[in-house]
Amino acid sequence: MDGTTTNSGRHVVRVEVDGSEVALDFRFVREVLGGLDVTNLPSGRGGLVGVVGWNGRAVSVLDLGVLLGLPSRSRRERLVLVDALDSSIAIPVDRVHEPMRVDDERSAHAVRMAHASMEVDVGGRTLALFDPESLLRTLDTGRLSS
Repeated sequence: MDGTTTNSGRHVVRVEVDGSEVALDFRFVREVLGGLDVTNLPSGRGGLVGVVGWNGRAVSVLDLGVLLGLPSRSRRERLVLVDALDSSIAIPVDRVHEPMRVDDERSAHAVRMAHASMEVDVGGRTLALFDPESLLRTLDTGRLSS
C-alpha cells in the first residue's frame, strides 16, 4: 500500500464511537435505528458483542470500539444496520452524521483499526474507512482473535 490518493466519488457516513470517528461506505448502510436492546454474547470475540432482533431475524452486533482499541459497549444511541456479502451486521454508534461525497481516498499508511485498509478525508479530517466485507470474510473463515 503506497498511500496513493485516488478520486473515487464515494459517499460515506461518518459515525462516532466514544469520541472516535470512522467512515462507513454509504452503499453498505441499510438503515439507522434507535438504540435497540442487544442480547449480549459471553465471548465477545473480535468485537462481536451480541445479537439484536430486526424484522423477525437475529442480526450480529459488532462493536467498532473494540476494533478501535476502546472498551466494549454494546448499548449506544444508534444502531447502523450494514449489509454486505449477503449478510447483515448491526453497529452500535453514539452519533451518525449525514452522508457526504468524498473525492479523495488512499490506502492507509498505518492501520488504525482492523478491517480498514483505506482512509478518506471527511470535513477536513482523515478517517479510517471501515470495510464490512473484510470483516465478514474473516468471520466466514473463523480467523477472529479473542
